[in-house]
Parts: sequence; structure tokens; C-alpha cells
Amino acid sequence: MMWAFFLMAYVVDNITLYLSFSIILLAYIIFQARFSFFSELAFILVFTLFQTWIQELTGQASGMIQNANFNVPLYATEHSICTVTFLLTLLFFVLFTNLIANEKKIYMTKITLKLHIAIIFLCISVLLIVMTFPSVPTFRIDSLTRRTQGISTTYGWVMVALLLAATTYDMSNEHKWFWIFYGFIIFWTIGHAERVEILGFVSYMLLKSFNRNSGINREHPKLSLGQKIKKFGILVVVFAFLLFLIWIGLYRIKQGNDSYSLGNILRKLFVQGTAGDVIYVFDCAVDMWKHGNLTHGITYFNYLYELIPGVSGLYDAASYIKNFYFTVGGGLFFTEPMMNFGMIGVLVTNVTFCLFYSWVVRKANMFRAMFWIPFIIEIFRTAWYGRNGWELAAFIEVPMLYFAIKYVLNKTVITGCNRTIS
Repeated sequence: MMWAFFLMAYVVDNITLYLSFSIILLAYIIFQARFSFFSELAFILVFTLFQTWIQELTGQASGMIQNANFNVPLYATEHSICTVTFLLTLLFFVLFTNLIANEKKIYMTKITLKLHIAIIFLCISVLLIVMTFPSVPTFRIDSLTRRTQGISTTYGWVMVALLLAATTYDMSNEHKWFWIFYGFIIFWTIGHAERVEILGFVSYMLLKSFNRNSGINREHPKLSLGQKIKKFGILVVVFAFLLFLIWIGLYRIKQGNDSYSLGNILRKLFVQGTAGDVIYVFDCAVDMWKHGNLTHGITYFNYLYELIPGVSGLYDAASYIKNFYFTVGGGLFFTEPMMNFGMIGVLVTNVTFCLFYSWVVRKANMFRAMFWIPFIIEIFRTAWYGRNGWELAAFIEVPMLYFAIKYVLNKTVITGCNRTIS
């Protein structure tokens, strides 16, 4: 029946049908996966398709997508097909593999640290954040200039800082005062106009909290009234936090006072400029495909360069597109496979993405629990900016940190007992 709906939307070529079908698939994925990285990613991609729907029907979307049909066409059908096929692929893995059950096991796996090691990690995390953004937060656009005066212009140290903080989160239930550090990290980072990684960091804490006692099967345990109230309260706080981030986005670019109204903030909750920017980059990639200007996989060599700390790749997809189209950077989830191999590349990437992430979560141990952290922190970058945000952290920094924790830092000599605890 789902394929029949998809074929009907394809034959009619109506974006409203595509969007409706996408929402149905999203609802089914959320019902099956509940609080999951994959349901969150699916939501982001459907929300992005919603922006294309707004632009197609009203022309009132936000961001660079408003240039569609002037410089390049608004490729609404191609965007719809990419989104729907990804959702269908993901739903298959959700229903017929252990993807979600394995992911839940990852969240239930505790990252064990000695208390003094956790404190050191939190202090280093705060220090790195301040050194990366060495100015008082103003929430204005001048922070965008000053934030590049720190130790890293590519935000690599932000990931290290958030990775260190995230490894201590399992201990925060026992040590509530850890939240002083978390709160400072969140405040200082968003105060310098950097929101993407912080959204991912908050996502990690939420997914951990909602899933740490969820069980490993698909039978969802019945929650007590107190647990339901607690979860509802958390969701209200998250919603308020999203509104605050939207307000920061308006405030930092010094728009008129009317732009700070509650009505405009709520509008920005549904019409998002960054989403419009990355859709436009995707449209440029489709335009390359339509005109026979495919890059035939050259941008994937960039991932090899990204594994070298401090080295920028030569074939970054967003930068490559800028050679031919005026964009503000970034790129929707489907941009890179589209510019390399067209629609076939997108279909293959949908499958390989699910296979790779299934491999990442297939074993539940402390290393995999740490390995999973960068993927969640960079979930918005994965959806809107490309897949290289988590690469260095996952394949270089996490193994180094895990080795240090397991074989060096957690081996503490207790002189009073004259013994070593591993």
C-alpha cells in the first residue's frame, strides 16, 4: 500500500501528496522507534521537505531557496523522491532488522569513569569552549566575527569539548552538580552564535535520558504518572529552548524590533532560513545532474583528508558547488550523492547509510557507546551540512580517548589500600 501511495504521488507529480506520504512514514517510524537518532533524523528531513512545499505553493519560504526559479529551478519532485525513498529505506531497517533494539542497548550502556577523571574532562571541556570562543557572549552577529579568533576556526575543538562532556553524562544522575558545567557549555556556545553542535549535544542528553531504562525490545514499558509528567516537562523545556535558539538567530543579525515578536518567532519555528539555504544547495546539485555535470565520486576523497587532524579536504562538496553556483554553504543530506551520481547515487546512499549505522550500533559496549556520541552531536550537520562533521571525532578522537580511559586514566592507585583499581 505504501508503494502504491508513492507511485500515485509520482504519477500525479504533486508535492502535497509526497509531503503527506512523508508525514505518514515519519509517524510510523516514530511510533516504532520512539526516541531515537533515526526518528530525529527522519523528522529533520521531513521538516526540510516541508520548506520546499511552502516555497512551491506560496513562495514564502526563508533563506536562499527564495532564489529558486531565478538562478536554478526549485526541484521539488526530486527533493520529494529523495526524502520518500530514504524514509522507506529507513522504515524497512526499523521493521525488519535489530537497528532500533541495538540503538537502545547503546543508550543503556554506561560510560564508566572515576569521579576525578569526569571532573577533569568537564574542566577541559569548559576550557576548550572558552578558548574557542574567547569573548563575552553577546548573542549578536559580531560574535560570528569574534568566534573565529579562538583556537579553532573550523570548530574542531568544540566537538572535542562536547565529546568530553558527553562521556560524563551517565554520572550526572548521581552528581547533579555536573549540570553547572553542561549549562555553562550550552550558554557560552550559543552566546557566540554556534547552535548546531549544541542542538546535537542536547539531543544526546535527551536520547540517553529517555532510553537508558527503556528496555531492549520493542515492547514499550508502561510509564507511571510521575514518569509521564517528567517526560512532558522535559519536552516543554526543549520546546522553549528551540524558541530561544530561534530568538538568538533573529537577534544576532540585528533585524528590526518587529522580528523579535512572539508571532515571528513562532513563524520561524516552521519557516527556517537554514533549511532554505541547504535546499538551495541541493537544487544546485540536481541542476548539475540535469546538465550532465556530475563529479563522479571525487568529493568522497575528501573523507580521507578529513581523517588527518588539522587538514581541510580539497574536494568538499559544499565548496565544490560554490565554484559554479552562488550559495552560502552547507548542503542537504542528499546533496553529495546527487552531485556525484544523480538519483541512483541517492538511492544507493540511502541503503549504505542504513547499513553503516546498523554496523555502528550492532554491539553494545563502552567503546560503541562512546563511538556513537559524535554521530548524535552532529545529527544536524549530517542532515544539513554533510557527513564529515563526525568523521574525525569518531575514528580518531574516540579511539584515543577510549584507550586513555580504559588503560591509563581509570587505573587509579589507591595508596591507602595499596592496590590498583581498573
